[in-house]
Amino acid sequence: MTTSWRLGMFGASGHASDLLGAAESVARARSRDLTALLYVDEPFEPRRFADRPAQVVGGIEDASPGSADEWLVAVGYPRGRAELVARLATRGFRWARLIHDRSTIGTGVVIGEGSVLLAGATLSPLVDVGAHAYLSQGVSVGHDTVVGECVSVMPNATVGGDCIIEPDVLIGSGATVLEKIRIGRRAVVGAGAVVTKDVGAGETVLGSPAKVVTTE
Repeated sequence: MTTSWRLGMFGASGHASDLLGAAESVARARSRDLTALLYVDEPFEPRRFADRPAQVVGGIEDASPGSADEWLVAVGYPRGRAELVARLATRGFRWARLIHDRSTIGTGVVIGEGSVLLAGATLSPLVDVGAHAYLSQGVSVGHDTVVGECVSVMPNATVGGDCIIEPDVLIGSGATVLEKIRIGRRAVVGAGAVVTKDVGAGETVLGSPAKVVTTE
């Protein structure tokens, strides 16, 4: 039996297109008839959503909690996502947990509201993922690691066990964070970096081993 699923999304960028792809896969796996309702204030490229179950309805302020079953903030970078989440916090939206059917979740894992796991993401046992986090394709997170709110972990990055990733952190594609590392709030780990020691709040690190190149 097919059931309807109206998914509201704030954003219509390439990131929103990726999230829609995951939602389409989930809908097929669970026999759900997906309609994505997009709310966006900025110009967007209609070709991203051509021949897909999506329609742009209006601007962000036009969204009403009752017009969709669940909602996602489809903003790729942590700071922008956190700002929009804060802007919407008092309006009563029911946030989705979008977990791709080809992701792997260990025992005791907690995933916060509004968070997204794409295909091939692997969470080892007892990982704790905060609200509105984004774990992209092929990401691996080791046991007992805490991933904070509005963190983005980009494709094929690896985070070792017993790490603490504070809110609003960006971990770039193919980066490696070794076990028992703390990444401070709003830090950026560059693509391909290998993090061997703690990263302070607001720091940007690059290279192997990763070194600080800028600080807020």
